Amino acid sequence: MVNFFLNVRRALLGCALLVSVAAYSAPTLQVAFVASPAQPNTNDVVLFDASGSTSEGGTLTRYAWDFEGDGVVDLTTDQPQVSHFFDQSRTYNVTLTLSDSAGGTTTLVQPLAVTLAPVTARRAYEVTLTPNRVLAGGSFFVTVTLQVNQQASGLGLAERVPAGWRARPLNDGGAIFKRDGDELQWLWPQSVLPGETLSVRYEVDVPVGSAKGHFTLEGTVSSFAPQRFRLPISSLFDVEVL
Repeated sequence: MVNFFLNVRRALLGCALLVSVAAYSAPTLQVAFVASPAQPNTNDVVLFDASGSTSEGGTLTRYAWDFEGDGVVDLTTDQPQVSHFFDQSRTYNVTLTLSDSAGGTTTLVQPLAVTLAPVTARRAYEVTLTPNRVLAGGSFFVTVTLQVNQQASGLGLAERVPAGWRARPLNDGGAIFKRDGDELQWLWPQSVLPGETLSVRYEVDVPVGSAKGHFTLEGTVSSFAPQRFRLPISSLFDVEVL
């Protein structure tokens, strides 16, 4: 009997204990983004699209953008698409740091070469509900600023508001103003030199009963000499009517 118990004890000690352990693998976080246009100038609004980024086992929660590549986050959002202007012509190391719900982070740096446009145009809104909202029956102000980067003669600016809206100039910035249908036009007949800054300001009335939604103001800046060009004027925001 003693030998029996000894044999059982030896058998138990000699048995291999099999434990099934599920290996844990942290979610794989991959960041990717593209810029459009791929070769922008200082007059372009650049769309960055990080929709190609993925997180296996997690949810993408935070996109932190450093457009200048200087280590300072310029914009944080939970959306994969953002827009940005670049004011100077140089190569920017655009940096995106992506975070997910599992606590993972990863960073991608991509160079973006920005060239100098003949004129850098910016449109800014002054609205009652920032950044871009206005009530039907209300009004808002628009300022268009032109940074001249190369000599131009016969520099022209044209702005068009949505059909049925009314616009009136408030400051012509030394230009000759005229109205052509729904289009507001300004002309600087003199030669304008690099480094000069020009601006105009006008008010827009949104009629009572206007449809709700997002509306785009359209505009161009052009020159006849010494280099003929015609450039669109872009905005980071549309106007939203509530």
